[in-house]
Order: sequence, then C-alpha cells, then structure tokens
Amino acid sequence: MLNGFDVILPPRLYAIFVGVQWRTWRRVLRLDLLSEFLQMPFDDWLRSNIARSTAHEPSPSQWWSHPTPGWVKGNIDASVHTVTGQATIGGLLRDEHWDWVVGFTRPVGRCSVLVVELWALHDMLHCPWSEGFQRVISETDCLEVVRILQRVSPSLSGTGLVASIFRLTGYVWDLVIRHVPRDCNVFADRLSAWGRLHPQEVVTLDQPPLSLHA
Repeated sequence: MLNGFDVILPPRLYAIFVGVQWRTWRRVLRLDLLSEFLQMPFDDWLRSNIARSTAHEPSPSQWWSHPTPGWVKGNIDASVHTVTGQATIGGLLRDEHWDWVVGFTRPVGRCSVLVVELWALHDMLHCPWSEGFQRVISETDCLEVVRILQRVSPSLSGTGLVASIFRLTGYVWDLVIRHVPRDCNVFADRLSAWGRLHPQEVVTLDQPPLSLHA
C-alpha cells in the first residue's frame, strides 16, 4: 500500500520483486538458523541478528591455517535437522594457496550426530584418495571422532563404518587427522547446512557455492 492506495504490480514485475526479496532474505537468514527465525518473535530475532552481524568476525586466515606446500587440507562437518532428524554431511578440500580443489555434500538419512560425523570423515578420506592426493590433512570439530581414531574412545569401535575408516587410513599416504575448534571449521559447517537444499542426492562441487561466503 502506498499513501493509502493499494499498488498492484504486473505479474512479471511481481515475480522480479519476489525474486529480489528472496535473494535478499537468503543473505540475511542462514539456513542453519531457519528454525530459530520461525520460533522467535520477529523483534527478538532482529535484535539477535543485528548483534551477530555487528560482532567481530575473524578473518579467513584466523579460521583456517594453510597446509605445507604439496599438501591439501580437508574440512568436514555434519548437520542433523532438529525436526526431521535427517542428516547431511559436507566437506571441502583446499590447497596451500586457499584455492578450492573439490567439495561435496550428501544425505545420510536418520542417525546420531556421532555417526554422521564419522560418515563425513569416511567420505572426506575417500575424496582426496580418489582425486590422487597422497598428502592430506583432515580437520573435524568433533573431538570424539578423533578419539575413536586414536583408539582412546571405544564408541562405535565394532561397527563396519569405523572399520572402513581404519581401512582408508591404512592406505599408503601421508595422512593427518586432527580436531579443530568450530570457528576454524566455518565453511564446512555452512556446506553441510547448504546440503539440506539437495536432500536426495550426492553433490560434487568443482567450485564453491556462492552462498557459502554469504
């Protein structure tokens, strides 16, 4: 309504207007925070979002340390939908120059957070090996996954998934798997959330999605 009068847009112009609005909201509202947006009063959500956007955000160099030349680094994360329980994983490989090598997402189905984090590691180990890389660092923000591989934690130790991961680690290659804080795993976290847009398929990414940096 404009000055008390309804404004009726032609269908084509209305479609453009809606498309612009949706693109704008996609930049404002992250997919992993959608449930928060739907549950909170709008005024409370707006104040919270403004506080987030004005807070100091670390630079990519603080998030991610470059590997030694000749190595690639893989970051992985997993996402479990709080309502449906459906899980997705995401991972990406970068070289020492911060250049994107390859990324992937795929649905895993309904499972626990620990199981889906293990699936993320499994797929990340398979990815660089199939691409021909033999010097790989893989980082996860799930400490329990690293403890399982160090044989410190007995969680899921007798499962076929963990056995398959150990087979992959036994290949002839230089491999480092380590835990990092969540702040160092930002892009993998966003990628696993982005994977919810493709809940029925495996997606391989030669280039990062534009929304990954939003």
